[in-house]
Amino acid sequence: MQRDAGRRRWLLAATALAAGGLATGAWAQAGSAQLEELVVTAQKRAENVQDVPLSITAVSGRDLEAANVTNFRELTAMVPALRMEGSNNTRNTTVSLRGIGNSGNNPGIEYSVGVFLDGVYLPGLSVLQGDLVDIQAVEVLRGPQGTLYGRNTPVGAINIITREPQAEPEAMVTAGFGNYQQRYAKGYLGGALGEDLSARASFWLRDRDGFARNLATGGRVNDMKGGGARLRTMWTPNDDLKFNLVGHYSIVRSKGGVADAINPTGPGGVATPGFLAATAALGYTFQNFTGGDFVVQADDVTNDKAISYGASVTGEFELPAGHTLTSITAWDVNVGGADPYSADALPQNVAKLIERGEIESFSEELRLNSPTGGFFEYIAGVYLYRQTYDFWSTLTVGPDANRLFPLPAAAGGPQPFRQGDQLRSEADLKTRSTALFGTGRFNFTDRWRASLGARYVWEKKDGVINHTNSPGANAAFQALFGPNLIGAVERSEEKFTWLISTQYDLTPDIMAFASVSTGYKSGGFNARRQAPTAPVQFEPESSIDYQLGLKSQLLDRRLRLNLTLFNMVLSDFQESILNPVTRSGFLTGNAGERRVRGLEGDFVAVAGPNLRFSGGLTYLDAEFTDYTIGPCFAGRTPNGSLPNTCSFNGLTPVSSPKWKFNLAGDYSRQIADDLMLNARLEVQHTSTMLLDAALDPRSRQKAVTLLNGSLSLGAEARGWSGRLWVKNLTDEHYYQRIGGIPLAPLVSTGGTAGAEGFHGYYAEPRTYGLELTYRY
Repeated sequence: MQRDAGRRRWLLAATALAAGGLATGAWAQAGSAQLEELVVTAQKRAENVQDVPLSITAVSGRDLEAANVTNFRELTAMVPALRMEGSNNTRNTTVSLRGIGNSGNNPGIEYSVGVFLDGVYLPGLSVLQGDLVDIQAVEVLRGPQGTLYGRNTPVGAINIITREPQAEPEAMVTAGFGNYQQRYAKGYLGGALGEDLSARASFWLRDRDGFARNLATGGRVNDMKGGGARLRTMWTPNDDLKFNLVGHYSIVRSKGGVADAINPTGPGGVATPGFLAATAALGYTFQNFTGGDFVVQADDVTNDKAISYGASVTGEFELPAGHTLTSITAWDVNVGGADPYSADALPQNVAKLIERGEIESFSEELRLNSPTGGFFEYIAGVYLYRQTYDFWSTLTVGPDANRLFPLPAAAGGPQPFRQGDQLRSEADLKTRSTALFGTGRFNFTDRWRASLGARYVWEKKDGVINHTNSPGANAAFQALFGPNLIGAVERSEEKFTWLISTQYDLTPDIMAFASVSTGYKSGGFNARRQAPTAPVQFEPESSIDYQLGLKSQLLDRRLRLNLTLFNMVLSDFQESILNPVTRSGFLTGNAGERRVRGLEGDFVAVAGPNLRFSGGLTYLDAEFTDYTIGPCFAGRTPNGSLPNTCSFNGLTPVSSPKWKFNLAGDYSRQIADDLMLNARLEVQHTSTMLLDAALDPRSRQKAVTLLNGSLSLGAEARGWSGRLWVKNLTDEHYYQRIGGIPLAPLVSTGGTAGAEGFHGYYAEPRTYGLELTYRY
């Protein structure tokens, strides 16, 4: 049975990736349409994506619009290696590549996938919660980008590039509505303001009811309300100077992130007989026994708000002999917070959590690009970065914990919780970083090129961290949640990262490449309440990646097929998870060494003027190779190198599906003068994976296959079009993240049994709608 299932997965994956190659032979006579050249800036200069010797997926703004990709999360349908997960608030969003990424649940841990907007590093991901509007391209670079990119790219980087203003006037506005009372609008307006000045303004607005129903309050949760705007101006005082000023602002509000209890009456589930009896004694009735039904039961929900704003100035100066000097000066702010909400996502008022955080950053990049076309080409530069992060959170014990759930014997019970007792975490952290970087490319022949790159970074972090219990909290309470910690923290680091690559043009349309690159992310501090034995500091994270790839354009450039074999080793991955046994503190540290190897590929095939196919594939073979002090989930026998730890060696890490692929088809037909009909259908598949970092088997998410589609009708000459769309057509119910229920061992049976419980955060169900667009 397993062999047959494996063969079916191989067949599906091979079909998804090779559909263009197998079918295109029959299309050769269908028409003269060819693929357009796709220009990227992945290596800090404009070049054809087929000439870039690294694993990259680039999606143009036009393709984003054709696929109805409205936000960053939906981009994962076009880039199989990319994954974006949400949880109880927007700050805890995870962006991962090749199964590797950090959640934002600990503000002391930065992301392993760097996100850049118009060349500017974004330390917070609030901007990713909004709509993608007026985008030139999105480039997803897989593997370490530790040479040319500013910060935190040991796993990869994502470039979001907005459209430059043009002299010709242009405008677009889209308005739409859908199920769950969804209403949205977006658009842009641009053109010349003078002989050497042009501007472009864009906006988006979205309002949607919640996907899930809350039995405790009768309302709906996981809604979304938000809006944003961007202004981009370009000034070209002469042929040798160009300045781009970009300013952006967005705000997203949500009563969301409420988790659903998973199999609460199953093994280790939270709904023990004692829990049900205690709940009834409080006057509540626990009803949420069925998972996967978009029904939750929480006494309060997250009132989450995420604000992002910033500005950047990019100056490009054409120097003598073909050199270009580029300066990027940027300022960025992310503000996020959640009003008091149910920390345990249960109907009782056991504990409420409130969080606030603000990241402010300043950066300057100065870069010199040499002319191209000679034997030796180079890029050299300096990067300066300054960041402050202010964070605080407060967990307050509610009346139901005080009345019914005494402290467990292990913590000195039977002393009860006291209503109003608090756990408070405050962190005021500063980062200062300076880096020198450069790359050089040797054009040995017209067909053979090789590149070397290096980066040296100096980084210092310091600040003050306070973890305190409320005055008067009893000794057992303090023993369970950890003692007070008040004090200054400081660390300094230096790191050298490098790149070696070579590429060879087998034919004018087929290029082979090989590369070795390294990446790095600095260490830091545990900025929130931790388990009593957890260290305050954690060490840097580093990576090395080997790639062997082939980039090709075949069949008279009607088929673009790119494949990359990779083997990446990640050392000292920075991880923060809720203590899987007590569920009363976080374990933060370095998760040993893991190896991820596999295959990445994508294709675009044009059958003719009316038919186009595209797709991508990621195959992952991931495992821990040296991690013997991992956290043990409840019920697992410790076998690690330290007491009460578990060895993860040979196990597959969290969020690492073996297979992930997508396949899409677009068909268009002219049905009348200036009236075009377009149909699109896409399928995306993700194989099974674990979603809890402790690798508890109860966090297994089954394989999911999603279907999306749209039908459009438009008159290009008159500027209007309409589209019917549907996402998750078959209404698959699945979770994007699964984790432990905080304090579950206490609320389940008074702490006398090993019940810990799991809950999951829903991915979106079936959505559909209608939109109208006008372009000028």
